[in-house]
Amino acid sequence: MRITFVLPGWARFPVGGFKMVYSYANYLAKKGHKIQIAHTLRFHMGNMSLWRKLIRLAFWLKTLLIKRAEPDWFRLSPEVESTVVLDLYDSNTPSADAVIATAWSTAESVNKLSPDKGTKFYFIQGYENWDTKDVKVNATFKLPLKKIVVSIWLEKMLKSMNEEPIACIPNGLDFEFFKIIKPVEDRLPIKIGMCYSIYKWKGSKDGIEALKIVKERFPQLQAIFFSVCSRNSGIPSWIEYRRNPSPPQLLDIYNSCSIFINPSWSEGWGLPASEAMACGCALISTRNKGAEEFVKDQDTGLLTKVGDPEDMAEKIIKLIESQSLRLKLALTGANFIKKFDLKESAKEFKEAIMSNLNRK
Repeated sequence: MRITFVLPGWARFPVGGFKMVYSYANYLAKKGHKIQIAHTLRFHMGNMSLWRKLIRLAFWLKTLLIKRAEPDWFRLSPEVESTVVLDLYDSNTPSADAVIATAWSTAESVNKLSPDKGTKFYFIQGYENWDTKDVKVNATFKLPLKKIVVSIWLEKMLKSMNEEPIACIPNGLDFEFFKIIKPVEDRLPIKIGMCYSIYKWKGSKDGIEALKIVKERFPQLQAIFFSVCSRNSGIPSWIEYRRNPSPPQLLDIYNSCSIFINPSWSEGWGLPASEAMACGCALISTRNKGAEEFVKDQDTGLLTKVGDPEDMAEKIIKLIESQSLRLKLALTGANFIKKFDLKESAKEFKEAIMSNLNRK
């Protein structure tokens, strides 16, 4: 097959949705398929400040000079053709068997392409209303594209709009990499991890407030954040901070923590949370829909109310005080998450594409 993935821009730092597309592209290329990834620099900037818009514009203009669009943070197969384009047109899109939109903005562009660019698909990894209005996102769900979702809640949402996805394929992990290295029983019970984000809907402020509450109860509490963002004044000085950790460093962070918190308000899936679980962290997550695909309350993790730092703090304290419960959740969670294997998800993705091509 000849397949074109269309990504919304260029990610300088790790982004979960991009990571899944790159992973599938590598898998498909390894299986002998001809893969191209087009990073579109369409100038949709949502509700960004003028300063951030100027920074992004400057970065995008610089990106156009890149001969091969290969991210520093992901090892993309040399067999995958990766390009950067201002926007998607028939003139810069190769004829293919399939062309796959990966975000609401790229869905609009893919829908306008001529039929010879391939059967049109829409890979939906979340409800992307953080930089636009709901009505804009919902309109793309109504486009005549064949839709693949990553979670049951997204599948139900589309069905409520009378749209039937062709497949629901959970995001998978590479368990040859994400695994328990340091035994969970040897970890410091008061060591907590979190993925920090400047986006309000990621709930990082709630996570910090929860940790402050726990710190009052346990002054010896230790916390470590990792992020693509620079550290800011809103993060207490006692919290260790790692910006852009390398994959081995990220693995070490996960394996150093007894507990990992996921305070996000909404997730299509939640890669950092599932990665932490695979590495033996007892997971505490908000009921953000995505994480509920793999967090079974009191069994594989603990669930809390969205936007409720006090509830999350209570659950953290519960695990610090009960080593038996923490170990049970950590080990049960690490075993349960193994059902979401990257190779199996990639195989299902390939089969979903192949079985839904428009025959020429």
